[in-house]
Amino acid sequence: MSEFDQKDAAGRVECSEPSTIFVLTENVPQALQDLADSLDHAFHSPAQPINRSRADAIEEQHRMAIALTAVAEFLRAIDPNGGEFADKFAGLADALLHLETGKVSSIVSPYNGPGRRPDSSAIWARRALVALAIECMLRSGMRERRAAAEIAKEAQLFDLLRDTPDVSTSKAIKSQRKKLESSCLNWRQLILDGSQENPGATGTWAAGLGRIEAAPRTELRNLANAFIGLAARDSKNLLNPHL
Repeated sequence: MSEFDQKDAAGRVECSEPSTIFVLTENVPQALQDLADSLDHAFHSPAQPINRSRADAIEEQHRMAIALTAVAEFLRAIDPNGGEFADKFAGLADALLHLETGKVSSIVSPYNGPGRRPDSSAIWARRALVALAIECMLRSGMRERRAAAEIAKEAQLFDLLRDTPDVSTSKAIKSQRKKLESSCLNWRQLILDGSQENPGATGTWAAGLGRIEAAPRTELRNLANAFIGLAARDSKNLLNPHL
């Protein structure tokens, strides 16, 4: 026990910090075990059949609500005065459950402010793979614009653009390729100069750059094709690709 902690007459431990005081009861070990059991039940119990659309999303919301409720109960168990924090988790659990009936609380409502929301880490991981492919081509002796044009031939990369891809006509496809050419060069530059700090981009770039540094020049084109192939996959698991 530190010099800042003390026990009261009931045997509770008061842990003081600069702006927060928790009064912990003696049943912390049991509360921790109860929390572990509840979380195990939330995430490892068999899925319940749900006869409605978006069943997977609803099931996941149910599991998260159970877990959040368990955290709230844990906080109340270890600190009789901890209701303020417990209520925050319980409120989020209720908000998730209300989504099933169409009620959207402010805490889970989508962003409606000015401007566009940042792209996901999964998208930026794929963009970083495209940037790595360009890096390979440049180090093999190819000019920048030609490298971008080569990558833009891959129609499966059109979804990396911010606008919804239009491939309804040959003219539209040509336009998408032009957008992808300029965009992929911009993605590489943003990562190089540190302007893009998304972990999907920076992590993928760092891992891939190691492969590039170790590859002989004669293998760089093949490595570029491998990066393009990874980027073209419609995968949810590209944050840490096995490069």
